[in-house]
Amino acid sequence: MVRRQHVESLPGTDPVLLTVAQEDPHPDVRSAAVARLIDLEILHRLAQNDADPQIRARATARLQTVLAGNDGTDVQVEQRLAFLEKHGNDKLLQFTARAGQETQLRRRALQQLLQQDQMEQYESLFCDIAAEDSVGELREAAASAVHSEEQLENLVQRSKTRDKAVYRLAKERLDELQALRGARTRIETCLYEAEAIAREAADCDAAEMAAMELRLATVQQNWDRSVAVLGDVDAETASRFEQTMAATRSRFETVRQEKRARTDLLKLLKDKHDKSEAEGLDELRSQWTALGGASASEDKQFHELMQSLEEHRLRSERDTERGAKVERFLKSVDDLASVDVVDARRVNDLQERWQSLRLPEDETARAGFEQAFASKLDALRARIKATEAETQATLDKARGLVEAYEAALAADQLKEASSAHDKAVSQLKKCVAAEFGSQKGALEKRLHDGEAKLTELRRWRHWATQQAREKLCKRAEELSEEKNDPPTIAKRVRELRDEWKKLDHADGAAPKPLWEQFDTACEKAYAPCQAYFDKQKEQRDKNMEAREALCEKLEKLVSTTDWENPQWREVTDVLRDTQRAWYKSGPVDRRKKKKIDKRFAQAVAAVDAQLEPKRKSELARREAMIEKIESFTPESRDSIRQVKQAQRDWKPAVQCDRKTERKLWQRFRTACDAVFEQRRSQLAEVDRERAEHLGEKKAVIAQLEEACESMQKALDDGTADRACARDQRKKLKQLSTGWRRIGPVPRDQEKGVEQQFRKSCDQLEKLCAGAEQLQRQKTMADLEAGAGLCDDIERDIAAGKAVSDEQRDQLAALRDRDELAPLHTRVDKLRNVIEGDDPARRELLQQLEQNLETKQKLCLELEIAANIDSPDEHKQERMAHRVNQLSASLSGGGASRDAAALQREWFATGTVPSAAESAIQARYKRAIEALTGRATTSE
Repeated sequence: MVRRQHVESLPGTDPVLLTVAQEDPHPDVRSAAVARLIDLEILHRLAQNDADPQIRARATARLQTVLAGNDGTDVQVEQRLAFLEKHGNDKLLQFTARAGQETQLRRRALQQLLQQDQMEQYESLFCDIAAEDSVGELREAAASAVHSEEQLENLVQRSKTRDKAVYRLAKERLDELQALRGARTRIETCLYEAEAIAREAADCDAAEMAAMELRLATVQQNWDRSVAVLGDVDAETASRFEQTMAATRSRFETVRQEKRARTDLLKLLKDKHDKSEAEGLDELRSQWTALGGASASEDKQFHELMQSLEEHRLRSERDTERGAKVERFLKSVDDLASVDVVDARRVNDLQERWQSLRLPEDETARAGFEQAFASKLDALRARIKATEAETQATLDKARGLVEAYEAALAADQLKEASSAHDKAVSQLKKCVAAEFGSQKGALEKRLHDGEAKLTELRRWRHWATQQAREKLCKRAEELSEEKNDPPTIAKRVRELRDEWKKLDHADGAAPKPLWEQFDTACEKAYAPCQAYFDKQKEQRDKNMEAREALCEKLEKLVSTTDWENPQWREVTDVLRDTQRAWYKSGPVDRRKKKKIDKRFAQAVAAVDAQLEPKRKSELARREAMIEKIESFTPESRDSIRQVKQAQRDWKPAVQCDRKTERKLWQRFRTACDAVFEQRRSQLAEVDRERAEHLGEKKAVIAQLEEACESMQKALDDGTADRACARDQRKKLKQLSTGWRRIGPVPRDQEKGVEQQFRKSCDQLEKLCAGAEQLQRQKTMADLEAGAGLCDDIERDIAAGKAVSDEQRDQLAALRDRDELAPLHTRVDKLRNVIEGDDPARRELLQQLEQNLETKQKLCLELEIAANIDSPDEHKQERMAHRVNQLSASLSGGGASRDAAALQREWFATGTVPSAAESAIQARYKRAIEALTGRATTSE
């Protein structure tokens, strides 16, 4: 018992506990030692490996308690987290997640449990944590791991009034589970209903099908909603449902198809009936029988239509036979119409045969045949009349020609008589009608009577032609002796040959000897021209070669140029130069000119086709450039720069035709000139405005200089204070604001006036700073004097001396000045002491030592600020202070105070014991002098 009590009194870190817990022979003592251990690794080893079950159970319980932090030991949470990460088993994790003191410990345990493969076994624990843990984050994390419907219902009840987030999460998940269960039930119901509809649909007709389709659509909608909730359905159930639905829809489609087929057959029969078409009735009857299932009204309608069409078919067959006979008769009418001369007696015979024909019963066919016959008969009769009139006209014309023929013979006019004779014979050949035979014979006799004289005239014309040919031979022979230029001689030869051809045309070919004489003379006269024309031909050949080379140049340009990335200006230069060379090239052989011109035109067109897109794009680019320039307004910024850039960019890669280029350039120049003119007007206006702005800015500078003079005078008189500086700064701000609002000034004065303004602003700011510095110095001097007064009074009070009335009045005066606020608390305390407040007096005396500590710290900070050494006995304190400053600055707080703040605190601090007075004052003065000297140097 004594040993056990001793063990229970030992601290948890005592090494003796480890020895006793592992080696003591008495289980109770070992158990007591285990109950005191705080080493997690040792407790874990005992809980796992000790031979005594009691010790293992005790070690396990102790391990859980220490790990959870429930025994008040100082085992660091980081150590426990590391142990949990390393050795955490299910029991430890569950215990720690439920009973761990620190949030991070419970979080770690919960995270490790959530990472387990089978989390279902922990759902009860997760439910307890989600309902009872004090940290919302852990409650929500645990709630996210609860999935069973039973635990979710439990969690909903427990969290309803405690944690809205957990309640909402559990409620949503519970609702989802319940929705899934309801969806599974609806799936079974949908399958049952679908199969029932499928059985009913096997024997349904079209009338019953509509209601069944509505039921089937409702089943499909319920199924789709249930599947959307479940997300998936087992393959067998889904397949069974889909097959059932497909079979039912197939049956419905079959019923609809049969209905449509019967409707289509009836419609087809009605169309045939309306069009009187009787073909294919047997096939339609077979189709109707094969469909079956027709209603009585449909069957009646079908048979009535069929009977009507049968009657029409029989009538149509009779009309077809009659129509064939009529067609043959009309064909014979057409045959009669095809002969050259129509006999009137045959036409009358056709009309009698028509009256005996039987026409079709169909009114349309009958009317058509009658109209056709009447039309053909009218045409025949019209032909007879036209032939008679034409023959009479031809005879009349022939009679006129015969009369002209006779008149020409009488006047010995061979040419006119021959022409009239030939024309009259041609006209009489056209008259073949027998009834005009007597007139035709009379005219032919008159022509025959004049033929003797016609022959005589033709012999005389032949003699004259011979004389003309001989003259042409002589002229050709004389031409070879003339001294004309080759082109003239060649022209004369051509003229002689043309005259010879006219004689051949008028009187037939000349005798061969005469022709050879004429041809030899022409050849002799033309011979000197041949060399000239050969040289001309050679030059034309050279011109042809040059033109072919130009064509090849353009064709090569088309084939070798990379049209994806061409050098546009080089291409256009080549095209332009080639066209100029073409126009300068001489004439070519006329037989080849058309071909070479066509080749060149095609080559130019090929190049031009490649250039056209770029030409259009360049035209569009420059038109857009012009439109942009034309859109510039006087307010447009940077318009001049853009116009100048447009002028630089104007030259196109591919030009348009000259007319278009000239118009485009004129429009561009006009737009640019307008912008430049606008710019000149703007510049004049801007110059005027800048001059006005310069005057305004000079007025501002004058006000600043006046303010500087006023401030300098106040400084010289000693009347400058902080209020004066504040007023001047306000005025400076107003003037600066007004300065910024003033527009730009002339560029040549912009820099100077800005420098003058800056200089005046800086000068005024410097004067204001001087006034504030003077005010601070006065205030600091007054604070120092007031603090000295307080020091004297406090020392008198400490020495038991009385305070004079003058000192009382001086204290009251200090209290009335706001700028001496750092002294007000000290003055109030002194006035209370003077008024006889004993507690205040005792506090004042007790405060002396504390005042000494405060002033020593202030001296330390002032020495650091002045960068001078502190006394040896305070160097360690100075080092500690600097370390604290560094730590504070690294953590983002506690910036060092400036010297003025330290001085104000010094004046606000009471006096110190008299024994330390001289030393602390000397230390203070030394630091202040160092600071004042450094400030003077920096200024």
